[in-house]
Amino acid sequence: MNKNVITGKIDKHRSGFGFLIRDDGIKPDIYIKEKNQKGAMDNDLVAVKIIAEKKKAKPEGKITKILERKSVNIAGTYTVNKKWKGVILLGSNSKRVDITENKLSEKVKVGERVCVHLDRIPQKKKRGSGRIIEILGRAGKYST
Repeated sequence: MNKNVITGKIDKHRSGFGFLIRDDGIKPDIYIKEKNQKGAMDNDLVAVKIIAEKKKAKPEGKITKILERKSVNIAGTYTVNKKWKGVILLGSNSKRVDITENKLSEKVKVGERVCVHLDRIPQKKKRGSGRIIEILGRAGKYST
């Protein structure tokens, strides 16, 4: 691996930005804007290049490669409105997933939490796609 590239896992914030938690344990963590994440998801193992260093702030980086996906199954809330039906991922105000029809997608009710297997990872301005693999229950009921 190039010495200018640092590896670690991404710790994402629900607002979209994230931090690289470095494999080598060196601090500080590296700040990564959402537009510089290449579609990485929380806890993915990534390679990052430093693009800016500031005296009183964390260094800023850009993901150059996603080395390993930690999960392609993710929880969200099933939603229907006039223009769209699908799943809004937990921990995100904007990440949406179009659902491929299956037996579970026919049974799920609006507002229920579901586990989705992602076939395409959602990007900032592009919805992802996937299929419901489990209905978890109503939001807030039984710790869902």
